[in-house]
Amino acid sequence: MIRQLGPDDWAVWRALRGRSLSEDRAAFSASTTMWTGDDDTEERWRGRVADGPCFIAYEDERPVGMVAGQLAGETASLTSMWVAPEVRGRGVGAELVSAVVRWAAGRELSLRVIDGNTAAVATYEAAGFVLLDGVDDEGCRRMVRRALPHRLVQPSAGSATVAWLRRARRVGLRGVLADLNRSGRHVDVPAEAAAYGMAWQRTDEDTQRWFPQGITTSADAYGPEPSGGTYEGHDVVLASWYGHGRIGRRLGARISVIDWHDDEPPRYRHVLLVEPRRLGPLHRLRRVRVHAGGIVWYGDHLFVAGSSAGLRVFRLDDVVRVRNRLRTGGYRYVLPQRTVYAAEHDGDAGPMTYSFLSLDRGGVGDDHLVAGEYGRKGGSHRLISYAIDGATGLLRSDRRGRAQPTDMHERQVARMQGAVVADGRWVLTSSNGEGLPGDLWIGRPGRFTRHRGVLPTGPEDITWLPQRRQLWSLTEWPGRRWVYAIEADRWFALKR
Repeated sequence: MIRQLGPDDWAVWRALRGRSLSEDRAAFSASTTMWTGDDDTEERWRGRVADGPCFIAYEDERPVGMVAGQLAGETASLTSMWVAPEVRGRGVGAELVSAVVRWAAGRELSLRVIDGNTAAVATYEAAGFVLLDGVDDEGCRRMVRRALPHRLVQPSAGSATVAWLRRARRVGLRGVLADLNRSGRHVDVPAEAAAYGMAWQRTDEDTQRWFPQGITTSADAYGPEPSGGTYEGHDVVLASWYGHGRIGRRLGARISVIDWHDDEPPRYRHVLLVEPRRLGPLHRLRRVRVHAGGIVWYGDHLFVAGSSAGLRVFRLDDVVRVRNRLRTGGYRYVLPQRTVYAAEHDGDAGPMTYSFLSLDRGGVGDDHLVAGEYGRKGGSHRLISYAIDGATGLLRSDRRGRAQPTDMHERQVARMQGAVVADGRWVLTSSNGEGLPGDLWIGRPGRFTRHRGVLPTGPEDITWLPQRRQLWSLTEWPGRRWVYAIEADRWFALKR
């Protein structure tokens, strides 16, 4: 577990710093002597902890590692890194480095490492740092992690949705839950990792026009507290679908609102995603034509993956009951788009594809939105994270509306369909083609254990339900469509 210290925790920092210098003196430059002798005072240690974030790694409530960050203008530095010998090789160093990387929020990040400390260099290189040439007067080499070349940009808010909502009959998510019109059924899902699951109503299970993709739950929306994770007492699951018609024509995207029950058939209803457009004095509801490969419900917001275009954002309180269903292709309820985050990248970086999404509540500080990239063998297969502003429920952005990623992991698993951080571990799903079982991957970026063929065919997005200690996913192929649970602890304990 990683914790950030406050000034009142100065004694914890001082004690671990003292241990690091006494046990691994050769790993630090001579400048660390400034904290010894007459300079070893409470006032100075308090000031040090207040000067920049100081992170401590704990094992069984015992401090076993440390790292700090410092900011100078638009650049940041990583300092004071140390891991106790008894826990080395367990990933503690990687977790500490990740805490500083996230704090740096996409800025260029630098550090100094004693020349010849190959173990430390390997840890930093795995986190994206590059070793520079040259050795300074204290025998140190410099490593740099460049500012990430990708970002999401929110344009100025449009008025079409706001104007349309003034005249519309908003019922919100509450209204949909009170008017569910379809029934699923509990089934045994044919896969080793599936504990139990749900099949859709037959028309949805077999349709060739709509395909399930993303999944999120009220546990994402309302947090990991044992007594929480529900919407007004309901265990709610949201699933996204994309539709296509003849000759590749896209039918748009929709979400299914599922009121989950363990002891009775789950009921659900589809809600169409729309984008209001003004045509003079009139408004047209245009379908949101995205793949919707992943979704995240956070507070009142719903983030929807938009592939190479970025993200779309909706507010679940904005669900509208329409009077004339001819305008919406027969859908009684629609959810209008509130804003977008357009994907941008530096010219030499190559575009990022936002194929799927999940929520990471497990880090130090901000919650994070995790996005990933589907691709066949030979693709880029990246994972990327963005901090969420707790005050607004949207991405943490600068004055120009630019959200900088806090972290990116290159060259991960081919054919990734979903990724989530669950209880400090990364869990990925990957597909192998229609009719073939999917794979479950557990570990951390660059070091995953593959559980081959334990998922049903056509696995898609994945999410974490901490209250149940379960991972939930869904599948897409007609006739083999399920929403299902995975007992996480069973798979966390396995080594293959």
